[in-house]
Amino acid sequence: MTALTCLGHEESLLCQIILEPELLDDPRITSALFTGTETRALFKVMGQTKAMNAPITVFELGRRSENRGYAAMIENREWSAANADYHITSLCDLAKKRALADIAAHINNLIRDGADNEAIEAEIRAKLEAADGIGVSGDTIRSMDAVMKSTLALIKEAYRNKGSPQGILAGIPGLDRLTQGWQAGEMTTIGARPSVGKTALLLHFAMAAARAGRKVLFFSAEMGDELIGLRAVQAGAGIDSLRLRSGFYGASDLSHIESTVSELRLLPIRLETTPNISLRSFLATARRHHRREGTDLILIDYLQLVTHDDRRLPRYEQVSEISRSLKVLARELRVPLIAGCQLNREAEGQRPTLGRY
Repeated sequence: MTALTCLGHEESLLCQIILEPELLDDPRITSALFTGTETRALFKVMGQTKAMNAPITVFELGRRSENRGYAAMIENREWSAANADYHITSLCDLAKKRALADIAAHINNLIRDGADNEAIEAEIRAKLEAADGIGVSGDTIRSMDAVMKSTLALIKEAYRNKGSPQGILAGIPGLDRLTQGWQAGEMTTIGARPSVGKTALLLHFAMAAARAGRKVLFFSAEMGDELIGLRAVQAGAGIDSLRLRSGFYGASDLSHIESTVSELRLLPIRLETTPNISLRSFLATARRHHRREGTDLILIDYLQLVTHDDRRLPRYEQVSEISRSLKVLARELRVPLIAGCQLNREAEGQRPTLGRY
């Protein structure tokens, strides 16, 4: 029989909450996710601590808990903070299975006790409706009245600005006129053959947005952070990368480089350069960063270097699934997401398709 509990996931999620107390605001996280005596008790203490506006720290939790050392023991385990969403999803799945098992047992008892069919059906409907609420992020259904109010606000905003782009500017006037800026909730792919400047273009977008005060999250599985920094300095200072790397630049160039670095240091850009990052880790990292610091724009250099969890799938199916997940993420976080894509040789002179990535 499949296990319907996982104490490891429960303890890991509690550790995530200690690291990121704002997770307690996630409507998916309820006491129904916790089955262990200690995990359930600690989660209850966390809720009480939050209600009193006290900090969610190991010291505070230990002070309020019967088992004072349990919170410290959990925090000292080597859990990955990037996996919060994975543990929430797993625990919600287990909680729903437990609820369905309880429904089946309850219905079996009703039948054995001779309850009539109408009563049994009503009981099934009521309990299934309750089980459907497990793991749901909240009420996502909107009335047409609410949709039209927000739609009219967008139309009026466009009228007031008279053609000025409403989204995040790319820093290229012709492109901004075509796109009206990068729009929240939309995913844009930029495909090109290798070594034609995808990274430079994505960095340009990142710096243009950051200079406008937007918070940017830049993923690169191709380059380390110092290499990206070198590219940024090259673009900002207008000095050839070969001269930067070889050291053949003058004193006046050095002064320009230092002023460029001083400006770049202040830009609200965050870099994630883990090589061969998995789709699951990418999604969890993006969500975690958005919760902790906020994000206005996400860029990925490049899509094929995000690895799918199931390597057995054909490559085009992996790319399709990754692309679909990124679109969902953009809508969920309500931010523009721009992914660079590398096209194969067959794409030259052709309209790009998933099969050419």
